[in-house]
Order: sequence, then C-alpha cells, then structure tokens
Amino acid sequence: MLRRAFISHWQSFRCVTTTSSTVDKQEIQQFQQISTEWWDEFGPVKPLHSMNKLRVPFIRDGLVNSGAVGVEKMQ
Repeated sequence: MLRRAFISHWQSFRCVTTTSSTVDKQEIQQFQQISTEWWDEFGPVKPLHSMNKLRVPFIRDGLVNSGAVGVEKMQ
C-alpha cells in the first residue's frame, strides 16, 4: 500500500510541465559560494556531514523498501 501511494505520488510530479523557470537565482548564488567548502567534513556544513551515518541508510532503506530501487543496486 505504501509502495502504491509512493509511486502514485511520484507519477503526479512527472506529469507537471511549466513554461516559467522555477530556478531561484539567489539560491544558486548561495550554493556557488559554499561549493568549495561543501565536501570539507570539518567546514561550515559539518553538522550535515555528521548526520550521514543516519541519513544515508534511512534514504537507502526507503528506496529499497518502496521498490523504487532494487537491493542489488545498493551493493
């Protein structure tokens, strides 16, 4: 049931088309400013890096359990 709801929800996003841009130029500029420090595990985004031990398995398991990705692709 959860898988069906997830797939149904995902398909509704796929069908959306737009003629105007949804790009936020300020957000692009902000990410460009931190891009050189993004992968520094001890830099300004250290809190995000510290959550990876919980965050990555949670996302991976969600993808596998929903059927969106096969378990064989996760190895």
